[in-house]
Amino acid sequence: MFIDFQSERVRSTIRLLLYALGGALAAIATIFIVFAAKGYDIDRNTGTLIQNGLILVDAGPKPAQIFINDKAENDTTPGKLALPAGEYKLELKRDGYRSWSKNVELKGEEVMWVYYPKLFPEQILAATQFTYPKVNDASQSLDKFWLLVRNSSDKPIYDQIEVDKIERPIKNVVLPEEVFTKKDGKLGDLKIIEWAQDNKVILLNHKNGDINEFIVFDRTKPETSRNISREFGLPLDNIQFLGGSNNQLYALVDKSLRLIDLDKKTISSSLMEHVLYYRVYGDKAVLLIHELKDSGTIRASILKDGKTMEIRDVAPNEKYFMRMEKYDGDEYLAITDSPTNMTYIYKNPFDTKEGEKPKPFRTISSEKPQMASFSNNSQFVSLQNGSKFTVYDIEYDKTYQFAVDRPLAENVLAEWMDGHRLMLQDQSNKLLIFEFDGANLVEIVPIDPRFDVFFDHDFENIYTVAPPASATETIIQRVNLVVEKQ
Repeated sequence: MFIDFQSERVRSTIRLLLYALGGALAAIATIFIVFAAKGYDIDRNTGTLIQNGLILVDAGPKPAQIFINDKAENDTTPGKLALPAGEYKLELKRDGYRSWSKNVELKGEEVMWVYYPKLFPEQILAATQFTYPKVNDASQSLDKFWLLVRNSSDKPIYDQIEVDKIERPIKNVVLPEEVFTKKDGKLGDLKIIEWAQDNKVILLNHKNGDINEFIVFDRTKPETSRNISREFGLPLDNIQFLGGSNNQLYALVDKSLRLIDLDKKTISSSLMEHVLYYRVYGDKAVLLIHELKDSGTIRASILKDGKTMEIRDVAPNEKYFMRMEKYDGDEYLAITDSPTNMTYIYKNPFDTKEGEKPKPFRTISSEKPQMASFSNNSQFVSLQNGSKFTVYDIEYDKTYQFAVDRPLAENVLAEWMDGHRLMLQDQSNKLLIFEFDGANLVEIVPIDPRFDVFFDHDFENIYTVAPPASATETIIQRVNLVVEKQ
């Protein structure tokens, strides 16, 4: 049979066949691409279809060798691992450091980010950084660059230490003595309460017998210090800076919320009465727990733009917790109702229609929490009752419950070290650091629990006040978290 390839009909048929074949190949390729994008692959051993997930791993310090189920991978941090869906033991190792490990469950098509591991040295040693006769107060700026230490009980003088350049000479911040109200010619106790967000202006509390007064000072211009309690002639208490401002503060006067403007030298009339608890949220709002005078009802509300948004009623309690932070573009409000063992999480409460109450996004049950706090990156909400913790992960909508397996000091409250780690002291006042799910607990060194724990801004060094060595000597110690190369 002779086929005339010059025939227009034959050539048209061939073109149609080629188009059909090309379309079929394109369809097959598209299917493979879609399946590959969703993590599907062929198991080289069994020939069966499997669905992979992806783990992206990073750690500090880097690089660290990556292990999966005790087998070393051909990759170090930062690295990525394409693995079939399933449960794995993920481990990171580096010479001179304690290994880090966690059991993870990877789902098909999931991209799991494990970017928070921190490896601690195998040998954790404290070295003396500064020696004082006595430390009366110590506080670090929000940006972690500055540390103020007061070692004199009779002079309002602070040592200013540049934390990231610790070897630089110490400067004195000398506050005018006439700013303080003395008794029998003596100062009382000084304690730094809060730093403004400019990391210069500071709120200081002076207690001297029955005298309780507040001073605002600029560490770069201490001669401009102001005794705002004396200036306004009111019994100010529970003072907080307004968001990013260093010249506006909220304060309670006999449970009445007021706003102070230092530039204008004014104090507002009452913004809310019978306030039991409040916390400033940025420049936008004030979170409030207040009592309704007529009914005695305890209510959680938000004061914003002169209007009060009612959130919910809570049970009477000795201590209240109400926190709000922004995470990944959304605002989250946490209200703890400790007597009922419930904590309510609200998402974007300001989006609620006027006249309506916002509804909880999540409700978390935990036994009578003594403390509620957001992590430094706002991803986690931690609830603590003694050694028991309940931690809610906003990003993954997951709750962790665990207990610290150490005898703890009485009434010790955990604080967040960073975005993923908590810290507190055990019964012997040794500093403990552990992750949001209780994993990878590390014992550091004994510390004086009366003072905070300080870090440089890269978290390569820890500075703490050591337990008193003697009645005449107090040490500020440094723990280096970076292993020096041999």
